[in-house]
Amino acid sequence: MKKSKFQIGQTVTVIDAGCRYPNYSEMADKMGLTKWKGDGPIANDDIVKIVAVDVHPSSKKYLYGVTLPCGAQEIISEDGLKLYADNCSSTVKISREILNGYWDAATTEQREYINKHFQLNGTTTADAIKGLRDIACDKWRKIIMSNHPEVFPEDSKYFDLKGLRGDDGSCIFTMKEAKAAGFSGNGFIQIANAIFDGEYKNRGFYLSDSVNWEFHETECGGWVVVPTKKGK
Repeated sequence: MKKSKFQIGQTVTVIDAGCRYPNYSEMADKMGLTKWKGDGPIANDDIVKIVAVDVHPSSKKYLYGVTLPCGAQEIISEDGLKLYADNCSSTVKISREILNGYWDAATTEQREYINKHFQLNGTTTADAIKGLRDIACDKWRKIIMSNHPEVFPEDSKYFDLKGLRGDDGSCIFTMKEAKAAGFSGNGFIQIANAIFDGEYKNRGFYLSDSVNWEFHETECGGWVVVPTKKGK
């Protein structure tokens, strides 16, 4: 099982409040959350502190007990959080494999920097990782930024599609608009979510298999995606 992405005491940003667990009093008791609400005012872009970590018994996802600015506590999965990168002194834990890779490729000057700012167990800070990036060659700048997306979120090759979510959660269009266009159920484009689409959450468009999708290249470049009714 992979290691926990975040540790107790870290400050994180809520990127998807929909990943919280509002009806999980058993886990709240297990985590020792004395101020757990289950329906608290947690929202995207909240800056919260991790106070407990556990694993969901069936999905095996890491769940985090977090304290909100108002003092209330909530449970949320790691899919809904990212490291608070604006706090450059925030703790970052990197694997021994990555740390060894940095050491093996480092110059004498860079090794002195690693010795000063990186502990043997891989604990360092976002500020130290940014500093290592700044003294690295072009090749290793790209590698370092790729290894630490929580420190360099702006370097991601993906678009952040969560802002396109409509009133129906992951749907770009409301159900009313979809039905007016002739669709039924969820037979239209949605934003990929963590439950069904895993790594593509907020990065791609989910095309329901309740309709056929035709891809046509246009004369002026680009593509048109045409949904058609099945059996027609």
